[in-house]
Amino acid sequence: DEHKALLEKRFRELSERYAKDIPSWEVTNETIQNCNSQFFYEDDFLEWSYRMADRYFPTNRLIINDYNIWFPENYTNRHAYYMQIERALAKGAPIDAIGMQYHMFFPAEEEAERTRLYYDPQHLTRILNRYGRFGLPLQITEVTVPAYTDRAEDEALQAELLTNLYTLWFSHERMEQIVYWNLPDGYAAFAPQGDMTAGENYYRGGLLRFDLTPKPAYEALYDLIHVKWHTSADRQTAADGSAAFKGFYGDYDLTAEWNGRTVKKTVHLAKGRDNAFTLAL
Repeated sequence: DEHKALLEKRFRELSERYAKDIPSWEVTNETIQNCNSQFFYEDDFLEWSYRMADRYFPTNRLIINDYNIWFPENYTNRHAYYMQIERALAKGAPIDAIGMQYHMFFPAEEEAERTRLYYDPQHLTRILNRYGRFGLPLQITEVTVPAYTDRAEDEALQAELLTNLYTLWFSHERMEQIVYWNLPDGYAAFAPQGDMTAGENYYRGGLLRFDLTPKPAYEALYDLIHVKWHTSADRQTAADGSAAFKGFYGDYDLTAEWNGRTVKKTVHLAKGRDNAFTLAL
């Protein structure tokens, strides 16, 4: 009861400060991992947490998140995380999206063997398809793909792996966002700043080097997001004034010109919508 009272106070304070500014919240995180809090192991921890979140964040999106996702048994319905989500939804927990961490935190000398399955596109697709059965959006909430060193060949391999992973994730119909974990090398958790031998710094999993210069991985993701997954088009309307184009979901700046007049408008194309709009000249 003491833990619940303190946590509810925290929910309320966060809601008062940030509910209007932060649209999505991870309500629970890494509930399959070990924790020092006894309340963490109570039977109603998950359901209680989502009831509180729904009370204090009624208009926000509520997300469940965990690390233990990509192991071989996870494409069945008998893995702990899958069953946890299934039970929580059955008990009415208002979960709006499923978070899936992707940290390749393995020593360099074990990388080839330990990560073989995690880079297998068939295995990754099986897992995404399994969790997609819930009918909820999927999020890759934390990504770390190591380079291990600052050698050109290692940085190039990191870029190639991330290109393949982001392309596969982006292609899945349930995927709604991907969040990278450490942007620059040398500033990660559990290590002194700049010490590349300790903590998460060891993996050199950032998209920038310690001096903040872009690595090939940064350039690769920039190319995917701003070039390959970007739509630009010119269209001339038909006699009835209509025009159409096929593009990626997102925001578009439209400019229409006719008889010396110009009108500009920003529109948002989203999944599951008609995506029709009108510009009046």
